Amino acid sequence: TREEIDAADSPPSADNSQGKSEMTKKRKAGEERKQKKKTKGGIKTPKTKAKKTAVVTPGLPKVTNDEIMDIADEISPLFGQYNVMEHAEAWHLLQAKFGLTCKNEKYYFPFQEKPVATTLANLRKDLCAYGLPQATERLSLDEKINIARWVRYTHVAGMADGQCINPDDFGTPIMKFMDGWAILRDQFGCRYSSGKYTIPTSLTGETKKVIDSNTIEVEKHFARFGMQCISDDNDDSKLSKKDRLSLDIYFASPRLSVLDTL
Repeated sequence: TREEIDAADSPPSADNSQGKSEMTKKRKAGEERKQKKKTKGGIKTPKTKAKKTAVVTPGLPKVTNDEIMDIADEISPLFGQYNVMEHAEAWHLLQAKFGLTCKNEKYYFPFQEKPVATTLANLRKDLCAYGLPQATERLSLDEKINIARWVRYTHVAGMADGQCINPDDFGTPIMKFMDGWAILRDQFGCRYSSGKYTIPTSLTGETKKVIDSNTIEVEKHFARFGMQCISDDNDDSKLSKKDRLSLDIYFASPRLSVLDTL
């Protein structure tokens, strides 16, 4: 997300009063011991400086864990049959609920003078890489799912506007990270060595990104920027269209822990 919600508690004020008796101090200490006993048994005290990141509406309160899990489940791979939101519908939602505007073929976030993009396609890439701005209106759960899917599927190759996707469109299922990584390693130059993942960021492999031994960060990179080592018109000799769709949507639909890029 572009903004995080700080849920920090206010720090307690210092007590500099003089002349407190030892009895008062002992009473206070006794009360603190009683309070600690009450909190033992699984009751957790709130943490200070805690940060909460909402998935689609970071600036609005009461985004529940159930809603976030629903969004993660709905945009996960191989989830039944569904339509990806049409571009025009997505743009209407971005205008109505996020306050985006378009002037002279340039796209702007609210209260910003510098344009984000000059085409809707490039705006979509920016949102996929860096997240949505703060929402100006509360979104329904369906709206969250639809805009999350539209943003996340930016780098899915060969997808038509408003395309319907069903299980028959997929090739070999990609059910876990190593399923996808094996394809990228064996056919597209991705490597793991000495505790680091090396990912080509161009078709020629001349530029690379190195990620420490953390599959979550690898998933996040592919979710945000796509698999830059595979061309959009990749021929069937390396990867069939159905297998490519399985791979693309697996990495475009990251697990809950990396959904915070929205």
